[in-house]
Amino acid sequence: MLIRRETLVDKIIELIHPVELDFAEDKAFSDTFYMLVSDRQKAITGADRNFRNVVMDIRLDDFVIEIVEHTLIIGNTHAISAEKAMHLAEFVSRLCTTCD
Repeated sequence: MLIRRETLVDKIIELIHPVELDFAEDKAFSDTFYMLVSDRQKAITGADRNFRNVVMDIRLDDFVIEIVEHTLIIGNTHAISAEKAMHLAEFVSRLCTTCD
């Protein structure tokens, strides 16, 4: 699973070749984030409302989440400042609390 902010190019490509996972019940998330998955059913189950809410609270445009098997990888497409590192740490903390 790959999650990142959706760009205008993503929206245009989606019109021609729909590949991303959208959540009909969560239009705000689907309009904000581009989510590519290899297993749609697993992604729908794993990216529940609580997970999506935590992701929605991230206010960094260059934030990227990748989930491979049981490994969560978070990062930033640009250099990470101390402030951005704090945002990433807060995300991990909130996500851990949500998953309990």
